[in-house]
Amino acid sequence: MPRSTHPDTNSRRGRIPACVLPTEADLVLYRDLARQLGAPPNAHICRHAGPAAHHLVFINESGPRDWTRVHDTAAARWPDLPKSGSVARDGTVLDSLPERIVYEMLAPRLKPRMALDLHQPIRARDARHRADFTLR
Repeated sequence: MPRSTHPDTNSRRGRIPACVLPTEADLVLYRDLARQLGAPPNAHICRHAGPAAHHLVFINESGPRDWTRVHDTAAARWPDLPKSGSVARDGTVLDSLPERIVYEMLAPRLKPRMALDLHQPIRARDARHRADFTLR
């Protein structure tokens, strides 16, 4: 079988295929989700954002480097976006980004006499199993 004489310009010149570059609409959607969630959205959240997010899901499935490019591009354009990681805006340390997203959504909605407890035992006699969040 003869080898192709056409060089793979993408891999040889370090070019990034256009199909994994975020569009303007992708970046605006990413920005809007980050602001609504209080944390950078992950690709799993984008799956539930409807057809507008299909390209973001595709980019994530292309590899972590491509998803990082979306995050870095949006963060450079909008420096006020929430930072990545498991620490909430109020300094609360959580176990993961998804847990942080839930916390960021719940905490501002608490009524004056409500509290949001983290990692409380589910049963008083058995501390091995804990709830991520408990409202009281």
